[in-house]
Amino acid sequence: DMDANDVMAWQYVFDSTNGDHWTYDYSSGTVDGIAWNFTSPDEVNPCMSDWAGVGCNEECTDDSDDVCHVITLDLTNYGLIGTITSEYMLLTELKELYLDENTLYSSIPSTLASLQSLEFLSLFGNALSGVLPDNIDIMTALVSLDVSDNRLNGTISESLCQLSNGNLTALSLSYNQLSGELPGCLFSVNSTLKVLHLGSNELHGSIITPGSGETGASLNSRLQQLDLSDNYLTGQMPVQLVSWTDLKYLNMSYNYLDGRMVLSAELSELLVYDISFNNIGGTLSTDLVNMHSLYELILSQNYFSGTLPSENGTEGSYLFYLLDFSYNMLEGNG
Repeated sequence: DMDANDVMAWQYVFDSTNGDHWTYDYSSGTVDGIAWNFTSPDEVNPCMSDWAGVGCNEECTDDSDDVCHVITLDLTNYGLIGTITSEYMLLTELKELYLDENTLYSSIPSTLASLQSLEFLSLFGNALSGVLPDNIDIMTALVSLDVSDNRLNGTISESLCQLSNGNLTALSLSYNQLSGELPGCLFSVNSTLKVLHLGSNELHGSIITPGSGETGASLNSRLQQLDLSDNYLTGQMPVQLVSWTDLKYLNMSYNYLDGRMVLSAELSELLVYDISFNNIGGTLSTDLVNMHSLYELILSQNYFSGTLPSENGTEGSYLFYLLDFSYNMLEGNG
């Protein structure tokens, strides 16, 4: 049997997002299952009927008396138009919710935080506005949160700090209208974040303002991806990042950073390093000749001077897929 609350929630979701006109693009290869159908309300069972985008608990089988619960809902690019209805809170067993690339508007309802079992929440590519719910910190099971490419505004809520000190490993807020300063807690030693994407917002201030005696080792060394590009950040690059040895992707381009570049051969996993379109100067780091893992190095539109770092007196070959030193004040061949 299907849980009655789940059935009620499906009906609200369908009705509130123009369900009769959803697009099931089977040609994409990503859509599996049949179109949702409520013609016989008493017999609605998305699990047994194999509805598109719906995944159910393993115990839900034809031979079992266990109640069926939907644990995964993926309606990415289904043509949903409308708001995120508060009835989602009825899906108490839901673990994964993907509503990406639709036309969902208005704010994210605070009732969504009632989904205490939710581990993956992705609302990428909609027209959502307002601020993130203040009570989002009670969603302690969250592992990944992606609300990028929307119209969210306000500051980055301190409630996200509670999540980043729990199970949250990926936070994507890029391409919104968020303002204010970066909460230092996102970089704290207790943070579990491995992926932090905050690019293309209106953030300002320093990237990290360490306390007295604080070192890179006392900050989050788990980061693997950090995107702070296209904001209004000022000050110097944080020296602490040389201790983030798991870092694979770093993008701080299109800001107002100054001082010197921060780079170390200890970052042996680093693939992409982009600090273009800033006010960073001085000479290039001599560690560049030893950065054998680097795939893309983009330093254009800064104030670098001097010559390219060399190894044994010979300029390095710099075997990168993408290498850009343009619009600096460098000398020699490049």
